[in-house]
Amino acid sequence: MPFGTKHIPIFFAEAIESILRQIRIHSQIKILNYCDDILLIHQDKQTLKTQTMETMKTMKEFGWTIPTDKCETEQKQIITFLGWIWNLKEMNIRMLEERKSKMIQVLKDWCSTIYQSNNVKIRQLTELIGRLNFQCPQIKEASLYIIELDKTNTQALETGSCDGIMIVNKAVIKQLKW
Repeated sequence: MPFGTKHIPIFFAEAIESILRQIRIHSQIKILNYCDDILLIHQDKQTLKTQTMETMKTMKEFGWTIPTDKCETEQKQIITFLGWIWNLKEMNIRMLEERKSKMIQVLKDWCSTIYQSNNVKIRQLTELIGRLNFQCPQIKEASLYIIELDKTNTQALETGSCDGIMIVNKAVIKQLKW
């Protein structure tokens, strides 16, 4: 493509949205989609199965290729969608272990960077707080560090902009060693 590959997901989402809109109007199912991942939801098993086949048929009629080896057309209690494990029986969502490990490593790297040089960009600390907030439900330790970091970040923002540099106090630095 002449405009590069980084824009492909945007164009794909725009292209598929009109088809999904029509399917939503003419069916009884809920559709969650993100890029090329589509999740169909309905409480009745038979309706879901019928509507899934109809949806696949409609998409093929519009010229979309559906790799059936990647499709899960049978209802399951545990599914993987967008990097999350959804347990529909227990009504919970978990992060894939591999993803969780990678995110913990990224956090440790951030913490090491801040620990090595006491001064950091306020924006970096804000990013770290955001990552910790995101991970609170999955990584229990994350919530322990947010309160002090957030206080420090708020104080720094009151005196400067996001692009400013701040000196992280020793109490906060100690918290980052985990």
